[in-house]
Amino acid sequence: MIGLKLIQENPELVISRLAVKNFDAAVIINEIKTLDETRRETQHKLDGLQNEMNTLSREIGNLFKSGQKEKAEEYKQQTVVIKEEIQKLTQKLEQMLSGRKS
Repeated sequence: MIGLKLIQENPELVISRLAVKNFDAAVIINEIKTLDETRRETQHKLDGLQNEMNTLSREIGNLFKSGQKEKAEEYKQQTVVIKEEIQKLTQKLEQMLSGRKS
């Protein structure tokens, strides 16, 4: 079995070793690399948004406790947008992991 780490770190080696077995893997290996990079970027964005959501949620609680309801409501509106983006990225990630194209 060929590991993803090996494909990312040394795709030329993988391609050349598979060529010995009369298997032209250049297109497939490049597609695997591209898909993995896209998955990593999507996961990174998702993690960042989830972190931002957690921070905003804590801040909303603190603002309500301190009586700053207007500011808390502004932050709540921001969380709606973030939740939608999180949902989109989660669906994209699930599609990538299940092998479906969007």
